[in-house]
Amino acid sequence: MEAFVENYIAQNLTLLKALDAGAIARIISEFGKARDMHKRIYAIGNGGSASTASHFVNDMGKGASIGRETRFKTIPLTDNVEWMTALSNDLCYEDV
Repeated sequence: MEAFVENYIAQNLTLLKALDAGAIARIISEFGKARDMHKRIYAIGNGGSASTASHFVNDMGKGASIGRETRFKTIPLTDNVEWMTALSNDLCYEDV
């Protein structure tokens, strides 16, 4: 089990080291601009990524907004099952 954990950590470190810090900084800057301009940030995912999108929205709307005069306006498209299924029924699942 210890070897599995060590391998898991090593794989994650490799992935983290490969991230483009400049690109991430630009994304963070764009989020800040959206917040300051009272724009909405939408998040969506499929399968397990749907819960990641929902969690992201909660973190941005609460945790990243604490102590700020202007909060992030975040909307998880995956949290509205009625809307998703209505679109899917009226259009088709491939278009949603």
